[in-house]
Amino acid sequence: MAKTVDNSFDRRANHLLRSLQLCGGCVPLHRLQFQFSAKVIQTLLDRELVQVQNRAIRNSQFAIRS
Repeated sequence: MAKTVDNSFDRRANHLLRSLQLCGGCVPLHRLQFQFSAKVIQTLLDRELVQVQNRAIRNSQFAIRS
């Protein structure tokens, strides 16, 4: 079975990555959870393009992996 490509999903993932770059590379994770689906966030984590920096339970940061 051929794998279907969801272009809108890739656009959302790319939008999230660009948004992170414009914000200086790091934003509070709780802010993203209301704007992007967990699947989009998890995809960027799986591709190792971003990382979660745990500073405290309520202050986790979502950052571009350097």
